[in-house]
Amino acid sequence: HFLLIEPDAALRRIVIEEMRQVLTLPINVAEVVFPRVGELPSRPHEGTFAGSPEDTVVAARSGVSNSGSGGNSGTGCTSATDLAGLAEGAIAVVLPSKAEMVRQLLRPETDLVVLQIQSIRSSLAEYLPARVDTLIAVASGWADFLTLAHTMLIAAGFDADSIVLRDRSEAGWRNGLDEVAAVICDSVTARELAAGRRGLANEKKRPAVIAFRLLAESSLEELRRCEELILQSHLSVSSEAEFARPPLQTQDHNCLIPRRPRGL
Repeated sequence: HFLLIEPDAALRRIVIEEMRQVLTLPINVAEVVFPRVGELPSRPHEGTFAGSPEDTVVAARSGVSNSGSGGNSGTGCTSATDLAGLAEGAIAVVLPSKAEMVRQLLRPETDLVVLQIQSIRSSLAEYLPARVDTLIAVASGWADFLTLAHTMLIAAGFDADSIVLRDRSEAGWRNGLDEVAAVICDSVTARELAAGRRGLANEKKRPAVIAFRLLAESSLEELRRCEELILQSHLSVSSEAEFARPPLQTQDHNCLIPRRPRGL
């Protein structure tokens, strides 16, 4: 399985959404509170952090599968030792800004994939320049997405008054979206808009939904390769175990019948 280590819940949800689009194996989650800079132990996987609770690494939830949106169930961890144990046997996944710190928290033998992020500007370049008097909405549950997209649109020549910001975590965030020409959003918001078109006041006037994919294609391909290697490894181990099982001995005859491999 994969283990996503990311403290920001809104960002974590977007990353899981995009990982699920290319993976079939479970994606577990480690919710972490990182210690302040300079307070990491030299060998954190061999002990716990000293200091106040806000300096403690916490993995409060695991067991998020591809079939759902994730819950709050899981095993709580209160030390770097627990986090290292949670990552044992998994492929740990992290975003670039947390990569160096996570490497120090995990055991050296733990596989770690650092996901690369796409540039919002390059991703939306094909839609620009557009009429700067066009009413555009930016919608996301991740505050940084709202800020970055708003800044990019201003830089592209849009007037601040023509940009509508919608925080998906707030009630009524869909209100007014039937009046804009397009909605720039993350992958989670795009899915919710597609599933909830009936939530718009005007069914016949639907804005274009421009979904920004956060993860770079190179990182998605790396995840696919990792999953393929895991599945091939499990298949190989299963086949070896099947052939290694002792032959069957019948009750009526004193003869040995080799077991046939499954699927043959």
